[in-house]
Formats: sequence, structure tokens, C-alpha cells
Amino acid sequence: IVETGYEIPQTNVDMVLRILNVMWLKINLMVVWSIEVLKVMVEADPDDLLLDQAIAQSVTKRELVML
Repeated sequence: IVETGYEIPQTNVDMVLRILNVMWLKINLMVVWSIEVLKVMVEADPDDLLLDQAIAQSVTKRELVML
């Protein structure tokens, strides 16, 4: 092992960990949301397409705000 004497500043490590945690949370939310959408689609009436689109747009906007 070659030591370079260079250490990553703790603030950079903290920032990377925060970003990874946010990404992990977003992935989990997307999986849960996808499962819920599939459940709704199975139960939905084909005539409710406009309502489904409105709900999907609302959820997408809310997720973008979370970023």
C-alpha cells in the first residue's frame, strides 16, 4: 500500500454521503410509487385515464420539489 499523505476533507465525505442517502431514498420512493401505480392501474377503470394522468403529474411535480 502506497500512502500519498492526501486525506479527503471530512466535509467532502459528508457531502458525498448525504448525496448517496438522498439518491437511495429517491430510489426507494420510486420503487414504492411504482408498485402503488401498478396496483392502481390493475384496479382502475379505463375511463379514468385523465384522472390517472393528473395524479401522475402531481406526484412527479412533488418528487421534483424534493430534489
